[in-house]
Amino acid sequence: MAPATLCPGCAFYRLRARPALFSAADMQSVGGLKASLEWEQQQDQLRLLEQQRIEAAQVLTYEPHFHPWCAAASPFDETVLRAVDEAIGADEAQRPGLSDTARDAARISRGEAAELIGRARHGDYEAMTRLVEGQRATVNPVAGDIQQTYVLCERVNRFSRCPLFEPREA
Repeated sequence: MAPATLCPGCAFYRLRARPALFSAADMQSVGGLKASLEWEQQQDQLRLLEQQRIEAAQVLTYEPHFHPWCAAASPFDETVLRAVDEAIGADEAQRPGLSDTARDAARISRGEAAELIGRARHGDYEAMTRLVEGQRATVNPVAGDIQQTYVLCERVNRFSRCPLFEPREA
């Protein structure tokens, strides 16, 4: 049996750093305590909305605040996720070859997405259309900002058998 893969040990593991907005000195005043409480309430609301999107299996159109995401599988690409699912569901004999296929698909997908995002940021409408139709990016219609979509680690590492896992260098 293959060893379990744990996301925090993977080179592709990403988790947004949580900002420390308030110091111990800030907590000595009523205004500091009130601001801290409001911040925590906003974070709770954001956490709830993020969890609802995840439970509804919606593509994350922003970098997750509370869940780790996989840089190997992001931006979202259905082809990569199918290859991951095949590798995870394979028997021990087939898993190494299918894992290689999934890693190749992810590498190619990331390259294509980077190229499409670059072209879209320079005004290429066809590239922008392909990104949006494939749910690989979103476009802010007012500002024109292009934002990739994100795949959570838990989506590609079910059962601790992630085919995209690469050990983190020391």
